[in-house]
Amino acid sequence: MARTDLEINSCLGTIGLGRARRLLLTGETVNAQEALTMGLVDQVVPADSLAAVAEEVASQFLSMSRDVLTSQKKIVTNWLNLRCTRAYPRQ
Repeated sequence: MARTDLEINSCLGTIGLGRARRLLLTGETVNAQEALTMGLVDQVVPADSLAAVAEEVASQFLSMSRDVLTSQKKIVTNWLNLRCTRAYPRQ
């Protein structure tokens, strides 16, 4: 499965087919609060705090072992692939 397919299928699983279809067909955009409610983002911060929060999140990742982070990314990708394959089997 191509990365783009995985991202689209992940989005469908996150926000649902109906919402995804509406957003894609209408070109409608969503604000930060709507994106948070839909699960497209996991945190919304005020603009004046953005740089500090971004640095905090980046330092959390930088403090992790590279091997552990790589392993976790593979686990998540495999889980998404499995979920997408079951939900949207290729014919």
